[in-house]
Amino acid sequence: MKILFVNQSKYITGAENSLYETLKLLKNRYRLYLASPFSDEIYKKFQPVCEKIFWIDLFIPDKRIRNLINFIKDIIRFIKAEVRLMKVLAGEKIGVVHSNSVISGLFVVLPALLLRKRFFLHVREIYLDRRVKYLARIIFFFAEKVVFVSEATKFNYLYSKDNNKKFYVIYNVVPTLGSKIKSNNNSFYKRPVDLYNISYIGLIDERKGIDVLIKAVNFILKNSLYKHFKVNIFGRAIDKKGIEYEKLLKSLVSNYGLDDFIIFRGFSPDIQKIYNDTDILIHPARVEPLARVLVEALYFGKVVIASDISGNAEIIKDNVNGVLFKSGDFRDLAEKIIDVFKNYAHYRNKFRSYNLNFLKIFSKENHFKNLIKLYEKN
Repeated sequence: MKILFVNQSKYITGAENSLYETLKLLKNRYRLYLASPFSDEIYKKFQPVCEKIFWIDLFIPDKRIRNLINFIKDIIRFIKAEVRLMKVLAGEKIGVVHSNSVISGLFVVLPALLLRKRFFLHVREIYLDRRVKYLARIIFFFAEKVVFVSEATKFNYLYSKDNNKKFYVIYNVVPTLGSKIKSNNNSFYKRPVDLYNISYIGLIDERKGIDVLIKAVNFILKNSLYKHFKVNIFGRAIDKKGIEYEKLLKSLVSNYGLDDFIIFRGFSPDIQKIYNDTDILIHPARVEPLARVLVEALYFGKVVIASDISGNAEIIKDNVNGVLFKSGDFRDLAEKIIDVFKNYAHYRNKFRSYNLNFLKIFSKENHFKNLIKLYEKN
């Protein structure tokens, strides 16, 4: 069977990493192809697991620039992308076309229908905009199968536990499961033994709530005796809004006088190195379908503090395998951090024992089994 995966982003984010892990598992069973906007990082990442990569301009129109000329340009770009996709589907005799997101599904649905190809849609994102949700439901109607990465993501679009047989929940595979973190001194910097290292890992984006973490740090320093910790922010902004948000965060750090406590370390693909430097992982997201970073942190035995949104609560059970705080409430986050400082060894040992069995649902074996059922069940 030939499967064409359609990816919308030219950057490597969590969605692309998850797609890559899926392709690694499937490459010895199916013939795999990728359609994506061009970038060197996409090519380097996916070239080893795909027979061919087709560069197609799958774009998101800029909402802030709306006039007739730009609208016409967008229509022309869309038509060119549709024609290119149809040529690939017909020329390569693709059997299944699998969209990696709702946005790329918008480009896939018409070519797949016209050429009578099996169309699968993977939903890895949560959108709050009602217009996007309505559009997604239209695409769901035409897809043969729709895969959600979590129950929280499914509920975001369907509002109920719909038992339609075309809807599946398949958790992302986490590549670190089954590996061991290296015990060497491979570290970003040398630190005192008694220093708590807090990490945020992910996109620099307003949805991720990093400003809440910064405000919590400021609150801790002003209202407690705890000073011996640092916060490392690992990640990058990939669009204009993200870049503006990163500037806002750095301004916030500077205005609060937190430059010695909060360090922006940029993007690093070296997960082993990051977790060597992490005692506590904080994920303060306002919106999250399912954060793979939470699963990684649990596997490596790190204490996790996360916002109580549904996507996080699907992984973190409060005071069972991690700590939840009220989303957007920096005071509550600060109090939870202080509590973890006071009881760090207790939490670390307690959470590790629970996570040994819980993490099996994110294993490669479980993911592969579910994917085979997906493709070979008509």
